[in-house]
Amino acid sequence: MDPQGLYYYGVVDSIPGANQFTVDALAGGGDSAFADALQPYRVFVMHDAGNAGAAPQGQQQTITAYVSATGTFTTDAFSPSAIGVGDTVLIMHPSIATPGYDMDGVYINSTIGVAGTEWPVGTPGIPVSNITDALAIATARKLSSLYFLNAATYTLPDGIYMLRLSGGARFGSAATIALNGKDITNCVFSGLRVSGIAAGADYATFIDCYIQNNAQIYGEFYGCVFAANMIALGDDNFYNCTFGEQAYAYGTTLNQNGKNNLIFNCNGRLILANLDYGVTYIYGESLNCTIDNTNDNGEIYIWGGVKITNQETGAGLLFSDFTDKPKPEVAVNITATNAGETNFLNLATAGFHYTIDDLVLKCADPGANTVYVKVYRLVNGVLTAINVSAASPNGFEITTSNYTYNFTLMDLYGITHLAGDNLKITVRASAGGPYTVTGSYAYRSA
Repeated sequence: MDPQGLYYYGVVDSIPGANQFTVDALAGGGDSAFADALQPYRVFVMHDAGNAGAAPQGQQQTITAYVSATGTFTTDAFSPSAIGVGDTVLIMHPSIATPGYDMDGVYINSTIGVAGTEWPVGTPGIPVSNITDALAIATARKLSSLYFLNAATYTLPDGIYMLRLSGGARFGSAATIALNGKDITNCVFSGLRVSGIAAGADYATFIDCYIQNNAQIYGEFYGCVFAANMIALGDDNFYNCTFGEQAYAYGTTLNQNGKNNLIFNCNGRLILANLDYGVTYIYGESLNCTIDNTNDNGEIYIWGGVKITNQETGAGLLFSDFTDKPKPEVAVNITATNAGETNFLNLATAGFHYTIDDLVLKCADPGANTVYVKVYRLVNGVLTAINVSAASPNGFEITTSNYTYNFTLMDLYGITHLAGDNLKITVRASAGGPYTVTGSYAYRSA
């Protein structure tokens, strides 16, 4: 035997039994020389005897026994073909026998992969067929990434912790990861479809993933696309995401379950539900947002390019809209009585500046009476009626001679827009009534 340090080279001389071969030149050195129980050597087939590149050329297996006197090696089985006489083999110490797991990870393909945990299974050329073996390979070799190569569904086993799971794309060929209620604390998912319920006391991170319907996840999301329903399990953050993928054109419902959420530069159609004492911050880009009436006792703050299509604030909800975009048109249907002024609109939330962009007001026939319309805004900090004068001390007058018209801000005060920190328009009947007053208005706030 001629030791070369970490590796030994030879040609197979005979096949004494199943999964065995001899290399006469490597005889000697003691029976534990290559078959150490803790650090067994491995045999790699460099060339097949016929120089045709046939199996098991390019394969590697663990040496399980060695007979020093005869140079007989016993190994794990090669497949589909065993070692033959004349094959050239390289005997390697385990410290140099395990390269080939590219990019610090294990490759998985349930269609063309093979089961097992021995090298080269799990490499790009020979991917492993299942996630359980892939996890075993990653654990044994201290690898941190799993790469999913085909559009199949993989159900997570236990032990997925602090790993990076990557696929090819969010749609089409991307693998689907079924979370299966497993702990995914500190994992990173990239380019995958994700479904099911997760567990874990801390964040997972999702990058360019497609989050399928009814997923329940705690994490941070970057550039992800969401289907119809997402249930928050913790304080989630969303960056540059799209809500309401095409198949769910009516939008994504984010069931917040009392959690805190940051939604930054996202787009699509988002429905906020079940805030329940949580706090949500939305910095919009091109986001269409609906706030339903299940959001009780929480706080919602909105900035930027967000269009509020419906706002049904539940009891106890603090809603603060800092966007500078027109709000949905507000329909009005009230009555003017002679008992006092009735608000047609009243924009008075502290900390906001309002601009009324459009207004239409229509009154029923008051007959012999008059319906007065007053326009209020702050003047030197005092809410003041600004469309009254000596000639019209009660404001704009609607009578039986003009009630058929639809009145605008230009009619009421001679302007097309009205701006201020507190804006109010009221109606009151001089006598009789009540008289129906209908219309609508649109405004912005900042």
